Amino acid sequence: LNTQTQRYHLLDSMRKMMIRGYNIDQSSSDYNENNSHNSIEKHLFYSVTVNDANKNGRLDDDDPEYLFISDKAGNNFRQISPDNYHVSSWKVIKETNKVLIYAVSLEQMKESNEKREITPFIYDLKTSALSHPLFSDRFIQATKKLFDRDWPDE
Repeated sequence: LNTQTQRYHLLDSMRKMMIRGYNIDQSSSDYNENNSHNSIEKHLFYSVTVNDANKNGRLDDDDPEYLFISDKAGNNFRQISPDNYHVSSWKVIKETNKVLIYAVSLEQMKESNEKREITPFIYDLKTSALSHPLFSDRFIQATKKLFDRDWPDE
């Protein structure tokens, strides 16, 4: 809804969704009055549930949240976080025009909080290329090996 013109439109007319929140060029943790919403900001970011992952017949808090984006008028609405990952937080890195997304795989969502691994993804606002993991599998395995060596199980 554009409150100046009173024009409105659906963000997506093809599927059901539950919008859990939205932000303007900030991060998932910037929900306070210090947000500066000035004219240079170009995007709206939405936390959205679009699939009934727990198969209970409705979209609810137990289904995953995905990160979507649109322009300030609500046009060009699209998902920027990876499928099958629940977004736990995100942050816009304005200097590089990238969005850093922290997410947990849906498989790991079934496990206890202690066993979940958060995966960082990166999305490029300039190229609109699909988000991809920030670190390579090889780097992650090497880091885990180093960590396990220094902190053995008790």
